[in-house]
Amino acid sequence: VREAGEVEGTYGISFVFDAAKAGNRNYFINEETAATFTITKRTLELSAIENSKVYGDVDPVFTYGETGEMYKDQKASDAFDINVVRVAGETVGTYEMSIEYVAKASDVVVNGVAISYDDMYAVSTVNNTFTIVTEVISNTNSSVADVVYNGKEQTPAVSVTDTVLNEVVTLVEG
Repeated sequence: VREAGEVEGTYGISFVFDAAKAGNRNYFINEETAATFTITKRTLELSAIENSKVYGDVDPVFTYGETGEMYKDQKASDAFDINVVRVAGETVGTYEMSIEYVAKASDVVVNGVAISYDDMYAVSTVNNTFTIVTEVISNTNSSVADVVYNGKEQTPAVSVTDTVLNEVVTLVEG
């Protein structure tokens, strides 16, 4: 007989000897023999998938991969609310992406006991990177400021307007 329990842990097993069936002398049962039965959590790994965008674009939809053995035909999203998030920032560079998750309410019942997803799975996460790359300005209007001759060397100001983002960049000699 196994000690009751359906979540992660170690449970005792005892051997019950039925004296009414003791007529067979070919077997000896030591009533003090005991054993254990161990239930372990299923492992689930959630990995943020590397992503990028061009400076000025909106963030793409972030995704994740999953490895591990799920209960029956479930996916990780059946058991957990999962979000891939990144460190805030909009300048060109690399930012860390990570995974946040919360167990959903479980409808799993084993031997009359409701089992939570937190009790069923040992979840680990793998971070990744999100990169914002430099925008290549291709749709532009440029202009050079007029300069009035004054007998000295002058450098005119040059402005470039990105017609997609409607940003003006002024080039200054430097």
